[in-house]
Amino acid sequence: MKKKFSERIAIMLLFISFSMSLKAQLFTNRNLLFEDKIYAQNIKTLQASRADWDMAYPIIKLNSDEKIKISFDLLGENFVDFSYTLIHCDANWNPSDLLFSEYCSGFEVNTLNEFYFSINTFAKYIHYQVQMPNDDVSPLISGNYLFVVFEQDNPERLILSKRLYFVDSKVEISTTIKRSVTNNLQIAGQRIDFNLFKTDASVASENIQVAVFQNGRNDNSKKHLQPKFLSGNELIFQDELANVFDAGNEFRHLDMKSERFQPMGVEQIYYEKPYYHFKLDTDFARNAGKYQTKRDLNGEFFIKREESDESYRNADYFYAHFRLNTPNELLGGDVFIVGAFSNWNLLPENRMFYNLEAKNYEATLFLKQGYYNYAYVFKNTKTRAWDFNFFEGNFSETENKYLIFVYDVNPLNNYHQLIGYKVFTNYQD
Repeated sequence: MKKKFSERIAIMLLFISFSMSLKAQLFTNRNLLFEDKIYAQNIKTLQASRADWDMAYPIIKLNSDEKIKISFDLLGENFVDFSYTLIHCDANWNPSDLLFSEYCSGFEVNTLNEFYFSINTFAKYIHYQVQMPNDDVSPLISGNYLFVVFEQDNPERLILSKRLYFVDSKVEISTTIKRSVTNNLQIAGQRIDFNLFKTDASVASENIQVAVFQNGRNDNSKKHLQPKFLSGNELIFQDELANVFDAGNEFRHLDMKSERFQPMGVEQIYYEKPYYHFKLDTDFARNAGKYQTKRDLNGEFFIKREESDESYRNADYFYAHFRLNTPNELLGGDVFIVGAFSNWNLLPENRMFYNLEAKNYEATLFLKQGYYNYAYVFKNTKTRAWDFNFFEGNFSETENKYLIFVYDVNPLNNYHQLIGYKVFTNYQD
């Protein structure tokens, strides 16, 4: 009996030691960012969604039958073992001061065991995927979770990170989208008014923290919003300044589902060994003129090969050639192609370069077959600010998808709870 007890103590100490070692390695790795990020150059097409709907955000109810699916591709044919872990974070995406065993059951580090080699593709790759929660690890508490992948048993060799959300609902949310009535954004602003109704008496109004996102973007999110009125269990958020977003414009699109048919917006499809190439029509700025109605994916993308039911491993990779016409090269900043496919990051490979002879900004991207929304963004070199409206324009009629997160940040608790969310749009049939 004493021997068994001592063995259990030794195992527990070993586990705690490994857990502290893993966190130390991850947190001291300056490359780890608590955001959606790919760190390795040979990793492509990072996606996270609800398992039953590829276009849904990676948000599920805690302790439910719902699952989140995360997937990505490793270019090439050389298999690599990858490990993953989950890190609980506060409402501002700082790591929580918790032991792993306090926020998850199961193992702190697990292996990505589900993978598929590409079939019938010119570009060779290995597709990895996993669903959360699973038999190896399951969140115990609500909140923000960072999913981190690294080479097996080596946290210093980061592969990717992705934000996931587990909700324990304690509020109900009602929303309204209005045109802004302020002087500066009267024509092209959208004001998000919303009410929160507390359904759990343990939630104090003063401990509620709210964040609002437009189309999944983080660069223009509204955080730490304050209610304008309190009425019993209801918090009313109506602010003519803090709750206002630029409406922007509908996204441009690229259809690469099939190389056999030339879709609208593509000037030429050709094969140049070893890959197919899609040469898009030349794009032009849309910041002048009238708004034009067009249904889009609000910046999202999906993977699809037209002739396949297993696009995750049958979809090929193609080169897409983008051209944006401008009379002159722009000073004081750079032009990028951005969308959910870039995790809303201004990636070095998505930077465009000016072709003086053609008077176009040009870029070539290596993308998996599918359907993509994208936009052109100007980044000011001095201020580092993004300008979505510089090329795309800003129209109040634009249909956008908004996401509200509600947190309980009670300082008496040792973590921030995610107690509500809502996804909604201003689209009307």
